Amino acid sequence: MESFLQLQGVVSLIFDKAVLVPTFCPLFALLCSDLNEKLPSFPSDEPGGREITFKRVLLNNCQEAFECLGQLMAEIRHMIAPEQEIERMCKERIVKLRTIGNIRFIGELLKQRMVPEKIVHHIVQELLGHDSKTCPAEENVEALCQFFKTIGKQNDESPKSRRITDIYFNRLKELVTDT
Repeated sequence: MESFLQLQGVVSLIFDKAVLVPTFCPLFALLCSDLNEKLPSFPSDEPGGREITFKRVLLNNCQEAFECLGQLMAEIRHMIAPEQEIERMCKERIVKLRTIGNIRFIGELLKQRMVPEKIVHHIVQELLGHDSKTCPAEENVEALCQFFKTIGKQNDESPKSRRITDIYFNRLKELVTDT
């Protein structure tokens, strides 16, 4: 890797493929773990800043994709005109696929120890919502289920994580009974 731009390009290609073809997320996560060890890092653009690594660029991509999902869904919900129905349905499907793909990829990266556990809790809290009195969006609950399906076994290995996960599952049980 000769430049930071090439690194960004490689990360972008891997990320997009992993998110669009989530069946292969475990394989892409292994590839990312390997590339993280083998690719060089680059000096920061800012004086005294942290060096730029494959892992850092990858996690920034995951974070940006995760954070912009709410905004995309809000834009889609504003497409209420009858002539926009087909376009809205297509965009909803794409956002849903990318959301599930991103969540699964993040989960697989966690298994490779490329994502810190605190990010897992942040993601779960964002998907569940911060207000326990309101029901999260359906796509968030589905993404959360996919996330736990991906990371569940690893989460159960740590007693601390298991206790926190039990709290999340109790919240999900509440949602099941909420009409």
